[in-house]
Amino acid sequence: MFRPFVAKLKPASGFSHFLHLGLMVLLPIVVFILVRAGFLPLAIVIILLSKWRMFAVRPRFWPAIVRANSVDILVGLSIALFMTRVGVWWQLFWVATYIAWLIYVKPASSIFMTSIQAAVGQLFALSAVYLTWTAAPLIGLVFATGVVCYMAARHFFDGFEEP
Repeated sequence: MFRPFVAKLKPASGFSHFLHLGLMVLLPIVVFILVRAGFLPLAIVIILLSKWRMFAVRPRFWPAIVRANSVDILVGLSIALFMTRVGVWWQLFWVATYIAWLIYVKPASSIFMTSIQAAVGQLFALSAVYLTWTAAPLIGLVFATGVVCYMAARHFFDGFEEP
């Protein structure tokens, strides 16, 4: 029986790994270009579209997957908002920070790195909320703060297993 040669690409090595790394580096660069061009809403859409794989499963799993990826979404959106308020060199700093987040911090799964992810997500998201909503009503700020803190705490506590 003839079986044609089928190449199996492993994400941890080979061509697909470099393609994945390239796309992860491309995302912050595209966000930088869109923010520089004045298209912040489009940059936010690009960040949200980069999480399309969350919805590639059955809809009953969506709430859990969105909760698990919420810190990454918060960091991405926060960095895009930070880029709108600074000059070019600081924008490049935020691009480098976002690349480091995507390549080194986000994929890590140890308890220590999960704690770092939650802390960075909470710090960035709360800073972005307070920078952009300076004239917001108090109830809106309290609600946004509560949502951010809940997501960060949930991410932190998911790293621990109950006995």
